[in-house]
Amino acid sequence: MDPRRNVRSKEATQPVQQRTGISSQAPLVPLEEELNSEETLVPSSPIPDTAPAPSAPPKKPNKWLNSILILLGVGLLFLTINYAFNESTPTLGSNVINKDQISSQVAAGTVLFNKEENPGLQAKDFKVNELKQGGSAKLVIWDFNVQDYDEVQIFVDGKPIHNSVILTHTPAEFSVPVPSVITIKGISDKGGGITYAVKFLPNDLTYFNVANVNEINTYTLVPGP
Repeated sequence: MDPRRNVRSKEATQPVQQRTGISSQAPLVPLEEELNSEETLVPSSPIPDTAPAPSAPPKKPNKWLNSILILLGVGLLFLTINYAFNESTPTLGSNVINKDQISSQVAAGTVLFNKEENPGLQAKDFKVNELKQGGSAKLVIWDFNVQDYDEVQIFVDGKPIHNSVILTHTPAEFSVPVPSVITIKGISDKGGGITYAVKFLPNDLTYFNVANVNEINTYTLVPGP
């Protein structure tokens, strides 16, 4: 046998790793385990969104609330002005009412007091002259005091011409004959007594009077001076 052929045969049977020069002490690591052994990549923290958050839509104004507040403000202003006006406005007071409870200085509808007062009035009966014989006179009656809606009833010669007259600062007017007897009866007192003023035009005098409920004042209308 050829000795060289034996040598070649022995070299052919040696392990591949010895022929390639790789030491048998460093075994090969499978590719799958090598990939698994790589460090796990930690994802970086996300970049914060720096875009501003959308703002909330503006609230719509409450129209009803605004209207109520405006009305309250106007009402308060009106009350304040009315109070200041009443406190600052001078009134004639009782200095125009003489002891006979008659005045020639007062026009129909004149208010003498800002507060309910009875300036020493007594229930009285009056004789009214300076009227035209056979004609008529205009009876004008109103509340010269604080308006509290007292009620009276008016009679002409014992007959009612009106069942109920509510006394206010606005004069009520009635035509009455001359001569005649006018009776004014107290019907309802809202407080402070039923105080009133009455004129019989064309007589320019004003008569101030007071009547309790169910009590009467009489005015005798006569012609001439």
